[in-house]
Amino acid sequence: MKKITQNLTNLKAWQSIVFVFMFLFSLTINSQEVGDEFLANPGVNTANVDADTGFNGSGGFNANNGYGGWTAGTGGAYASETTNNGACHSPDRMFRLYKVGGADGQFINQIVTALPAGNYNYGFWNKWDFTNNTNAEVSPTWGAEGDVTPKFTIKVQDADGNWQTVHTHVPTEPSADMTWTEETGTWTNDETRDVRVMFYKNGGTANAPTNLNHLWYIDTTTLNYASALSSSAVDSFPYCTSFDTDLGDWTTEIVSGTNDWTSAASNTTTGSSSVDAYSGGGSAYYYAYNYSGHGSTLMSTAMDISSVVNPQVTFQIANPAWGGDQETLQVWYKAAAGDDWA
Repeated sequence: MKKITQNLTNLKAWQSIVFVFMFLFSLTINSQEVGDEFLANPGVNTANVDADTGFNGSGGFNANNGYGGWTAGTGGAYASETTNNGACHSPDRMFRLYKVGGADGQFINQIVTALPAGNYNYGFWNKWDFTNNTNAEVSPTWGAEGDVTPKFTIKVQDADGNWQTVHTHVPTEPSADMTWTEETGTWTNDETRDVRVMFYKNGGTANAPTNLNHLWYIDTTTLNYASALSSSAVDSFPYCTSFDTDLGDWTTEIVSGTNDWTSAASNTTTGSSSVDAYSGGGSAYYYAYNYSGHGSTLMSTAMDISSVVNPQVTFQIANPAWGGDQETLQVWYKAAAGDDWA
């Protein structure tokens, strides 16, 4: 029986022949604070003039003329307060999607690069003009069968780089003409990645309008950090497992062959040799009579060691029959929730 202590700041590994020890540690470094905003120009105003482009929000709003991170696909305007538009929700601009705007509809969007994993609050203020494209005063609705709906969506990229919708929020139908109302919701980002937020409506064309052939105004948008992802990682130390009766919260995975780890009684017989447990009533045990071609990992539960100073891994090990070092200690870590193990 021998004792091995390894500092995690200077980790080395041994060549594996028969089996592998694998200790998994989750190192969480969370630099986000509750309320941190991730949308550029969430107030949709001209106070945040781009220092590089000098764009001040005036003029048309289209794919080639955005502001503060916002761009549009087809249609839409970066509108100011006027008699027809009414007041902005926050100074001094708002987005306006036209009553009708083509068969494909209109959208405004923004891409957030490398949005950290976590739980998020989103919200926006919006209002509707009840006058439709034929100048009739009709409340816009989208609850009937066959109606199209306005949407706030969150999209992420698939393996081919295409944007796929992962969350959809349909605003509440307006109850008053040209009156600002707030829409809010929550969304969980499972991993750090690029995210695209989008406002979309399809009012159809002048000759074939939909139920959404009304002006839609959007202002004061937000996508802010609410909390970290929940984690089952161990965060109380020292963490110790003696394998007295079973493997506890450790897991195993056969790498090759058919033999796997198990829990053994205090005195374990392996072929012509036996090993007493270092302490307690048992130990984690791996044995393959014909060891060539067999291997299995024994993995701890994830651990959050972000608050641990000079962490160490210590374990007792005995090779009863063969002698020599035939095990490998691996420590995997991730810098933040959602990252890959490294």
